Amino acid sequence: MNAVDPVRTLPSLGPESRVLRRGVLGDKLDGRSREGRFLLKCERELTAQVGGDPSFTQQILIRRMSRALLRLELIDERVMAAGTLSDHDAKTFSALSNIVRLTARELGVRAAASEKTPSLDEIVAGRMQR
Repeated sequence: MNAVDPVRTLPSLGPESRVLRRGVLGDKLDGRSREGRFLLKCERELTAQVGGDPSFTQQILIRRMSRALLRLELIDERVMAAGTLSDHDAKTFSALSNIVRLTARELGVRAAASEKTPSLDEIVAGRMQR
């Protein structure tokens, strides 16, 4: 430690921190960029999907899932431009896809329910009424 230089202290990361306040964008992304708009849209739609008022744990999962979706999109763009998928990109793509799948399961996101398939009894009853 040098007697001439003052001790440098880093600010603590508290609940009022810009990183935490900005949600999915964090400290590095601009919300006006293409990536920032994509992340904000994912965050908004996933928040609506869980009921509009996510718990702290759901917020973390939404952030993770949004960022994984962005990385998947960026890999897709790279593959489309290059025309091939490298081994590294394939493994990364697979891992990110798995993260999205498992995170969606944890959030309780389900596929949209399709119309109920009629039972055999309902089909027979419908034919008998004709």
